[in-house]
Amino acid sequence: SPGTAVFKTPEAFAAPAVYYVAPDGDDARDGLSRDKALRSIARAAALANAGDTVMIAGGTYREIVYVRATGLPDRPVTFRSVPGERAVLDGSNVLARAFVAGGKQHLRFDGLYFKNFDPDNRTSGMFRLYRCEDVQIQRCFYDGCSGYSPSFVMAYGCHGLAIRNCAIISSFYGNLYLVKCPGAVIENNVLLRSLIQQCIFVNEPEEKI
Repeated sequence: SPGTAVFKTPEAFAAPAVYYVAPDGDDARDGLSRDKALRSIARAAALANAGDTVMIAGGTYREIVYVRATGLPDRPVTFRSVPGERAVLDGSNVLARAFVAGGKQHLRFDGLYFKNFDPDNRTSGMFRLYRCEDVQIQRCFYDGCSGYSPSFVMAYGCHGLAIRNCAIISSFYGNLYLVKCPGAVIENNVLLRSLIQQCIFVNEPEEKI
């Protein structure tokens, strides 16, 4: 009938893709190999779908990454550093967050470095998560020594959040700030010199961490 939209879904998922990002990359490329790397993590995040991986080469990135895709239980969306290389997200004392995700599921972040985020914006976080599910953050390092730094993770209404094997230094107001996040797992992390509280957990009594 007039005004009816018709579409057909694919019969099978596309094969997982790997997108490469590097300081010498170009966002006009497809990013599907190291020699055709993208320049920004944000561009890779815009291309990635369930099952895809964004490999971030060593170097410095000054950007806020909004995660557009959501993963599936057996096909997460992954952001990780290239093995053996140091991928640094640098806020240049202006940016107050690095990754932002709302209403997303099955995300993975692995082996990333963060530093120099806005000392005047203390109510944000490197990971700003809202109503997400099954987000895993591991092997990340946050150097918050530049002053009253934002939290490492600020999450609201997230189920099954896991933070493992991270080193987090000197944020102002709770290195980990979790509100209504049942089933969170905080495991094998090092948290140093938070200026107010190391962890702020604001759950209902039945919402166990």
